[in-house]
Amino acid sequence: MLGTGLIKISVFGLAGAVTAQVLAFALLIGGMAVPGAFLAKAFVERMPVHIHAAILDVAVITGGLVMISAALKQLVAQGMTRLGSVIPNFAMMASCP
Repeated sequence: MLGTGLIKISVFGLAGAVTAQVLAFALLIGGMAVPGAFLAKAFVERMPVHIHAAILDVAVITGGLVMISAALKQLVAQGMTRLGSVIPNFAMMASCP
């Protein structure tokens, strides 16, 4: 697993996608995530199963609602754009004798 990660970093680094700033940020995130995972594991092991299931349900439902909301906003924005291009055509047709 470590070898695969090093290969990916090398390939993206040679392509210019991984700068020193990106690498430092990744190391910072990883340095925080590893101890956080151990703390979360200890916390979840002491939590009743029904509470854990409820938390996961809320997380999944919230994620689904956020995705649906984003999709609806995009559809409305596209609809307004299309509607805006159609309305001038109707105005031109109405002004023709």
